Amino acid sequence: MINEFFSIYEGLKGAGEEPQIKHNDIASPGMGTTFRVCLSESGTVNSIELLTKEKIKNTWSLGNGNKNQFPAIKYEYPFIPSGHEYYKEWKKDNKNAKPGAYYNLIKEIISMHKVSIPNVDQWPSYRSKILERKKQLKEVLKMCEEGLFVFELFERYSKAENEGISIIEQVGKKLVELVSEVRDRDTLRSVAEALFGEAIDNKGRLKDSCKITLLLDCLPQKDIDIHVSSRSRIPVLSEALFAAEQGKKSTVGNCALTGRESELFQEKFPSEKLSVVGNTILFSKNDGTSGPTVRRYGKAGVDSFSLSKLLGEKLAAGVVFLTTEDFEGKTWKKIPSSVGTSPSLLLAYCKSNFDLAIAPVITGGDIDDFDDYANATESVLRLFDKSDCSPDDVVEICEIRVLDKANRKVNYSNTATIGKINDAATDWIKACNNVPDFKLFARAGKENKLLPPWVIAPIETIFLTKNKFIRNGLTPTPEKPVGFSDTMTLFLSQSSSAKNLAYRNIEKISNQVEPLFKYCALSKVKSRIDKKVTKVDKNALVLKLVTLFGVLLFKFGRMKEVYMSNFAYQFGQLCSAMDELHIGYCQSMRSGDIPNTLIGNTTYSLALQNPKKALEVLASRIRPYKAWANKEIAKTKDLDNVSDIAIKAGLFAHLWIKKQAKLINDHFDNESPQVDDTYKAELMLGYLAGRSVG
Repeated sequence: MINEFFSIYEGLKGAGEEPQIKHNDIASPGMGTTFRVCLSESGTVNSIELLTKEKIKNTWSLGNGNKNQFPAIKYEYPFIPSGHEYYKEWKKDNKNAKPGAYYNLIKEIISMHKVSIPNVDQWPSYRSKILERKKQLKEVLKMCEEGLFVFELFERYSKAENEGISIIEQVGKKLVELVSEVRDRDTLRSVAEALFGEAIDNKGRLKDSCKITLLLDCLPQKDIDIHVSSRSRIPVLSEALFAAEQGKKSTVGNCALTGRESELFQEKFPSEKLSVVGNTILFSKNDGTSGPTVRRYGKAGVDSFSLSKLLGEKLAAGVVFLTTEDFEGKTWKKIPSSVGTSPSLLLAYCKSNFDLAIAPVITGGDIDDFDDYANATESVLRLFDKSDCSPDDVVEICEIRVLDKANRKVNYSNTATIGKINDAATDWIKACNNVPDFKLFARAGKENKLLPPWVIAPIETIFLTKNKFIRNGLTPTPEKPVGFSDTMTLFLSQSSSAKNLAYRNIEKISNQVEPLFKYCALSKVKSRIDKKVTKVDKNALVLKLVTLFGVLLFKFGRMKEVYMSNFAYQFGQLCSAMDELHIGYCQSMRSGDIPNTLIGNTTYSLALQNPKKALEVLASRIRPYKAWANKEIAKTKDLDNVSDIAIKAGLFAHLWIKKQAKLINDHFDNESPQVDDTYKAELMLGYLAGRSVG
């Protein structure tokens, strides 16, 4: 991962960007339940406020890794522990409780139970470390006004009575008072969590996932609403921390990235909280989990890689700059991971222009409608044309994946040019159009209507291949999807690697989704009698899968003009037409009573394995339906005037089958058609698309 971060830094430097470096001890508080606790000049609690996630993002905390954090401090106990059991029982029957229910519950419990603070010597337990930090930063923070504001918060905390315990005593009382001041559900629920505890261990402490955060804070300037905890204070705090470290003993050596002699990291590499993937260490080699390389060389942590301290801080600043909210949808995007449940972080950016949106070409932006990807791509291509960038300017593409709670890894990294991205996007849209012309009644966005297969974004390949369908195609079960690396190979490459990859995945995906195709093909013809069989969500999914097959066949070299004339596709159409004929017969002769198995569907199921055997079965079973159709056509002057749509479709299908039968027989003139890796997919497409109309 460090090589990718170095590339980001080099690109930023080349573009004239120098993001403000941040000291390694400064981190972002967690995104759990957080209350801002504003302190007065004397160290008492002035006010308390539940922070939204957006407000939490604009705060900082200072500490040593996850230890000794200030001003964001985890509180380990419920404020009214005696109310925990009552609260736990109440929640079982009130999972979706409204604000009024929470209000009444809290009022009821606090009328019977009082705030109870644990018997501790100081708060937090590492109070002495916070005061040491205050002493360490005192002189350097007082050198400027912004620094004085940060120091003021340390000063107010240090004045709190009873070794800081007075703060939590007052917080408990403020939480009780807050109940009467607010009526929104989130605040009341969070107050209940803080007062009574969501989950408690056998020592009376809140379990790790249920601890609340108390963010000590203050407004140091009158009439200016900028808290000390604002991230705008980070630069001055970083400068103070770096200045305080000057003169300390350091390790000097050659940086493995630059080869130059530098001060090296001694304790830990930088860790940043990145969008999507969370806390990410610049370089990670753990002596317990990093595998054979650590065991072989006996080096872990900072000993495993010699990295300049200054350069490391710049690398961290670079990737933070690139993943800020302002760049979402341009340089970064959340994408599905091919392993586990945690999403991955996609970085896609042009080194010459970081404002140039690259990510939408891969992700399609926020796709809600069938035109979205094409529109997003066209917009990006126009930006390319209007920018100062040349077709040869470099684009970096990188996927950062969550391996486990503490480990992040670059799973894919590639360098392309704007010209190559442009060509790949244009080619991808052509591939998406390599599909038959038919429509299904499906849902796109919030509307249900007849829709053709539509253009998909490359990243949707992962979504579309993550399930195998069972139980007649209605039940998805997890399957290892096509990964991001393979998706990008399909998107970017025109070489044999993309062709071979497409060939391998055609059969894999066919086996996963064939039952879904079969269900949608049957519901398409059965809907003429029973509209309820149509499931618009399944149809929408299968239309996207049709497009994916079109892409894979395109990348394999099978254009629709070729495969739609091939035996497999045409045989699939024939099976669909036989279903129409059978349904028309049932509507006419059996009052619409349709058997569980239709003749075309039976033939199709056999054709997936043995096309010759399937044709033999078809020939032996078609006679009664053929005789019915010939009789009906003979007595009907104009088929267009047939009022029953199922009977009309069956009769037109019979006429179409008579013509199609000759084409099918022509494929057997020399030898039986080959059943290869594209055969199944093309048969599925033909069966779903059905006969050509008009």
